[in-house]
Amino acid sequence: MTRNATRNILLTLLLLITSAAWGQSAFQNEGDEAFEAGLYKQALDLYKQAEPLDHSPLLTFKKGEACRLSNGYAEAITYYKTLAESAAIAEFPQSLFYLGMMHKCNGSPDSALFYFKRYLVVNPKDSLREARTQQEIAACQWIMDSTRHPS
Repeated sequence: MTRNATRNILLTLLLLITSAAWGQSAFQNEGDEAFEAGLYKQALDLYKQAEPLDHSPLLTFKKGEACRLSNGYAEAITYYKTLAESAAIAEFPQSLFYLGMMHKCNGSPDSALFYFKRYLVVNPKDSLREARTQQEIAACQWIMDSTRHPS
């Protein structure tokens, strides 16, 4: 293979990768616009189209948020759990709180309790959400007690 042919192949590959990456970024930008407009399902669809080249924790968090805000609790759990089980939890500790909320909304107060307690350990500086988390912990404990000892 000649030098020119090798160079042409490399340039073609570079062009394909660059245009694909630009396309993924455009999907994410459009997703952000839809999200800001309150079109959460549309935003999720656009974020999913951006996914093939972007596996960033930020995109995962955005997909979780879009699911949560469009009442797609089961799907939100998958995205928040991905963050909770990775080093990205340091960047997105609120994922633990939302993971607890999604489990509570899906009828799993025991799982919710686990994530609420973990949230308090990982993010002890958020005093505003700490009070809310304590309320959610109490609610989960009440739900579990009520189902164990119905009156």
